[in-house]
Amino acid sequence: MSGYKTIIAAILAMLGALAAWLLGELPGQQFFLSIWGCLIVIFARMGLDLGKGGFLAGYKTVLTAIAGVIGALGAYFSGQMGLQEMIIAVITAIMAIFFRMGIFKVTQTKY
Repeated sequence: MSGYKTIIAAILAMLGALAAWLLGELPGQQFFLSIWGCLIVIFARMGLDLGKGGFLAGYKTVLTAIAGVIGALGAYFSGQMGLQEMIIAVITAIMAIFFRMGIFKVTQTKY
């Protein structure tokens, strides 16, 4: 049960966001961003077992970068972030993907 505490907490957070949205206390954009954040927490937690062959082994950096891009786009379209900041956040996230791919290729090269 101890391995599932994070997943249970994320599910409870999603249910809380759903209840707040249904009661009109949470705007739609914030609701969807909250759900997206909780799903990322769940998938990241399920894939953390790298030594045990977690199903996200090798893809966590890419998924985190994608989450960063989606978060930056959501913040831009909701008016929380300007265009320049959004572009910087997207470029930084994309750079993380390329750095990760480069590290993977170097470690896979046989000398």
